[in-house]
Amino acid sequence: MRLFFALELDEPTRRALGKALERLGSAAPRVRWVRPENLHVTVKFLGEVPETDLAEVCAAADRAAAKAAPFSLAVAGLGAFPAPDRPRVVWAGCSEGTEPARALADQVEAQTVPLGFAAERRAYTPHVTLGRVRRPRDRGGLPAALGRAPAEYGCVAVEALTVFESELSRGGPVYTALHHARLSA
Repeated sequence: MRLFFALELDEPTRRALGKALERLGSAAPRVRWVRPENLHVTVKFLGEVPETDLAEVCAAADRAAAKAAPFSLAVAGLGAFPAPDRPRVVWAGCSEGTEPARALADQVEAQTVPLGFAAERRAYTPHVTLGRVRRPRDRGGLPAALGRAPAEYGCVAVEALTVFESELSRGGPVYTALHHARLSA
């Protein structure tokens, strides 16, 4: 099973981002856009994990969440990695709550690396992945559309760290929440 840790978005934020996705999709229809119901803030992608290890992964989530207090995460601004004029990943950023999100990601690292999961090589930057550009020619009018997008999408009350399973299908990935670890510090 393919697992990852994430922060869930509330419905109003998903709806606001869904409207942004519609506008961006018109500007760059060949980009592989994320369906609004799948939008989230990834904390750590674990990859393939044997089902027999699920309980330990959930326990790691519980331990990380126990060291973090609930916080608010404001989703604002759009951009692209590595740069808006050379987009590979299109994202919505976070303008508030980034420090508690980073601290939670650090706790997740502290709990998962001893279980044999690889440490992240880059510093954690909380964001919502909106789409992936497969080929440079697929970007269409995306750079200009990013500059015209609304600035604010919502503020999410983060109260849990969620363990998700990602199942790949012809219609795109299907995410299933397997465990909610309540933030409780």
